[in-house]
Amino acid sequence: MIKTVTMAKLFNVTPQAINKWRREKKPVLSLLEKYFQEEEINEFINNDTIEKMEIVSTIPKGELRYLSSQRIVSDDLLKVKLIQMPQAIKQIMLTQLEFCGDKNCNFTLDLALMTFSKDVVPLDDDSLFELYKAKYIYYLENVMTQKDINYINSHKQEIIEFLQMYNDGIVAGSW
Repeated sequence: MIKTVTMAKLFNVTPQAINKWRREKKPVLSLLEKYFQEEEINEFINNDTIEKMEIVSTIPKGELRYLSSQRIVSDDLLKVKLIQMPQAIKQIMLTQLEFCGDKNCNFTLDLALMTFSKDVVPLDDDSLFELYKAKYIYYLENVMTQKDINYINSHKQEIIEFLQMYNDGIVAGSW
């Protein structure tokens, strides 16, 4: 349940007004309680935005319909991050996750950087190789969280299958 004080800040009313609304069973409070967490409400109060909602709003409707029909990855924000990755970055991550699966090791930033080589991204153009490497490093350091990495490691095979669907064109061809 979202704290009364938090709701009062959101609506710019007193905590007593929120308690009255709860007794009156105002639908807006039910909506907020059902679909938002306290942290998200606080994030909105402090920043006028909720990051995961901003990310979701950038996804084309066709991809959102596909995501809503899938149960491959249970963390919706991670799904969004994986879908938004450039195709080359998806291929790199897929290759590295398959490597981790074969070697029975965990996917980590250090391992990702250590195994990043031209064998993974076979490009003749060195500048293109460096560009993809820089994008991949940026993505791992700034977009993925430790929670994402932990989820990937505990659901490695599901993530591999999810990324393979994109590389095999199944998702693009399903609309």
